[in-house]
Amino acid sequence: MFHDSYFRVKYTDIDYGIVVDGAREMLHGGTPFDRTTYRYTPLLAALVMPAALIANPLGKIVFTLCDVGAARYAYKVLHSFATERSAKQLISIFVLFNPIVLNVSTRGNSDMLITFMSMFVLSKFFEGKYFMAASMLGFAIHFKIYPIIYALPLVLGVWEHARGTTALSRAVHALPTVLGCGILCVVFFAVPTYLCYLLYGQQYLDEAFIYHVHREDHRHNFSPYWLLMYLNMGRRVLGVGEDYSAGLFAFIPQCLVLFYVSWRLRRNIAHACCVQTVMFIAYNKVCTVQYFVWFLPFLPFVFCEPKWKSRSSAGDVSAEVRLRSVQPSFGAIVAVMLAWSSTIPLWTCTAYALEFQGENHFGRLWLVSCVFFVATVGLGAWLGRVCRRVQSANAELQRDKIE
Repeated sequence: MFHDSYFRVKYTDIDYGIVVDGAREMLHGGTPFDRTTYRYTPLLAALVMPAALIANPLGKIVFTLCDVGAARYAYKVLHSFATERSAKQLISIFVLFNPIVLNVSTRGNSDMLITFMSMFVLSKFFEGKYFMAASMLGFAIHFKIYPIIYALPLVLGVWEHARGTTALSRAVHALPTVLGCGILCVVFFAVPTYLCYLLYGQQYLDEAFIYHVHREDHRHNFSPYWLLMYLNMGRRVLGVGEDYSAGLFAFIPQCLVLFYVSWRLRRNIAHACCVQTVMFIAYNKVCTVQYFVWFLPFLPFVFCEPKWKSRSSAGDVSAEVRLRSVQPSFGAIVAVMLAWSSTIPLWTCTAYALEFQGENHFGRLWLVSCVFFVATVGLGAWLGRVCRRVQSANAELQRDKIE
């Protein structure tokens, strides 16, 4: 609140004010969509009603508590295939005390709520509670569309771990579970969506779903698509030229990459979901800083110390050798993360000069956006290679035990 009062660039996320205003409209007998640019499920406004009723920061506290919840379920996922020591260290670094995660949540952004739900889904999947995981996934998709990308890794994960010696026999055994999960996912998405539609009509569908499919956001957008969106908006205002909007075609490379990642990393869905999220953000038409909390809590799944190392006998060095050959060193992790994160202040400084100081840096900002895109795709590709090596080493170790 102090920062918001004395600085030009506000600390509180502008979307937080929109959501709280939407909650206030509901309290006054209206709809959250009476607040211009409210484009979320009404359930989100209901969640932050204490901020409208009692004190404004209460909504931020709710979202900050989602950090703790996400950390708890991420730890439960890690505990199934990683050593306890590395699990605690990595959760602390990438979730609990990560400055980006803390910044996004304390500013009042709700994206960590979706990450919390995603971690819950993974946790229940690793516990073998597939139906509970599918139910929460459907509910998460109601809040935000993007968690639907986790559906394919979950399906392939059920198939990969089903009984059977051949792919066909595993598919036969997995089919009832997959169908049941699919039905539950659809139900837990459709029921709250239908109830909101009954209450708020077509406006709800237009604002909460259809808008995001055709969304054009040229401000605060890291994606190279921002310039195309900006030019298209100018053409419409002036009434000259043709509209070159990427539209649904922008989803084609995104979908191809997501399918490929899901298949390649199907042996461990935590790995698949991590790399998928990075690639989804890289190829998305809109990318803002809060999107980073979608994948940062997933990184411990890649960098963790495999549990099979601690289970190896003292005289058997095979696990230790495998670990050194597949896991990146601490220096390599720091170097890669610094290389990626260095593009963020580079983009931010350039965007600030354009958006707040009005300097003509359109071409420069687009080039920096391309650098960010290449860096994010490179990060995703590197994470994918690390995951693939770990999965291959784990498969070899399992074969050695059988023999």
